[in-house]
Amino acid sequence: MYIYIVVRPFVVWGLYATAFHVLSTMFGGSGSLRRTFVLTGWGFIPWVVTELVFLATTDYVIDQVPEPGPLGLFNYLMQIQNHLLLSVTSALGLVITVWAMPDLLWVYAVKHARNLTTRQAIIVVNVPVGLVVLFTLNDLLQPFI
Repeated sequence: MYIYIVVRPFVVWGLYATAFHVLSTMFGGSGSLRRTFVLTGWGFIPWVVTELVFLATTDYVIDQVPEPGPLGLFNYLMQIQNHLLLSVTSALGLVITVWAMPDLLWVYAVKHARNLTTRQAIIVVNVPVGLVVLFTLNDLLQPFI
């Protein structure tokens, strides 16, 4: 689990940078994938902080949930996954995704990495971010549906 939390930001970084690069070609964006990748990385600073908080929260929640018997592994994992503290942390991550990344850092990065207008960069950034937000909201609201 800890490896996942450490590796995940780098995988997501690559996916976002690639998506931004590909989507920006629809607007005639010019510039290298390397530059897009490097500048997109700055948008992950708030996310890394969120991941560290999530790691600490997960560690705390695992200690709070009683260990399962031989047949109770599924219930144990569901208790951890549906714990209120983890939901709050996921919601915090969603807020950071919506506020810090696209509107402040990634739009600026894509605009300059791909030589786009601000309007074009906003569109390019918000397509993949919007999809991630929808999937995250679905996961957060799933226990209530």
